[in-house]
Formats: sequence, structure tokens, C-alpha cells
Amino acid sequence: AKILPEELFMEVFLPKVRACLESLAVDGISAKCFLVPHLDDSFSDFVVPQPPLDLSNAGDLGHSAAMGNIELLTNPSFISVGAGRGVKIGLTSLSILEDLSAVAMILGPVEDRMSALCTALVKQRSLYPLYPPSASVPLDTHGLQRTLTS
Repeated sequence: AKILPEELFMEVFLPKVRACLESLAVDGISAKCFLVPHLDDSFSDFVVPQPPLDLSNAGDLGHSAAMGNIELLTNPSFISVGAGRGVKIGLTSLSILEDLSAVAMILGPVEDRMSALCTALVKQRSLYPLYPPSASVPLDTHGLQRTLTS
């Protein structure tokens, strides 16, 4: 029997996440779980940026105590953590450093190419998009085109 992507998400993926969070709670660990979709997910939209995963059909599973520790994020996303929300962290499931490496021209000798790429990414102040995007990234450019032409 074939399983639909939505069923895979509801019957396999979410119960595993819930079980993991519940086992942490038993050990007295309060953990927050951030779920970011991936282009390879059979139950996620195949476009960047990606909307958050949809739990609207999760029924009782979506309302369990463990699921309260799950935050559904877009891809890419930024979260703020720490006291006063002072640290901002960027999250993406895209291989941004790999894509950046393919197009980056770093002038002069570089001891650590990965550090140079990370520095370039931070200076770019955006996780995506590289423009033009890598051929493997289905970037929705409608909004981007309006931004670039206005």
C-alpha cells in the first residue's frame, strides 16, 4: 500500500518528534524544538522560501503537551534566544555554504576557506537568496524581482 506524504508526516514523523520531546521531559529537560522544512521533504512545499510545516490536520497529536515545545518555522528563519532575546540565530535547511562556495571568488591567500565563506555569509546579512540562485534551489523570485526593480 502506498502512503501519502501527509500520512508520512502525521503517522511517522510527528510521533517520533513527540516521543523524543516526551523522553526529554521525563528526564526533567525542557527543550524547545524548531522544525524547519527541507526541499527534500515529501510533505513540504518545493519552493524557497518555504512556509512552515502545517499541523492543522494533526488532531490530538498537534495539541499534546510535548507539541507545545515545537515551533514551526519558515525556511529560512531567524530566531532570538537568550536573556532579553539578545542572540539572533539564522536557520535554514539549504546548503548555503555549498552554494556560496560554488560562486565565491575569494581574493588573495586564504588559510581557511570555510571561515572566509562564513564571514561572507554574515556580511551578506541574508541566508538566502544568492542571486541568481543555485540551479538546485527552486527560488520563488516574484517578490524578489519586485524588490530589485523598485
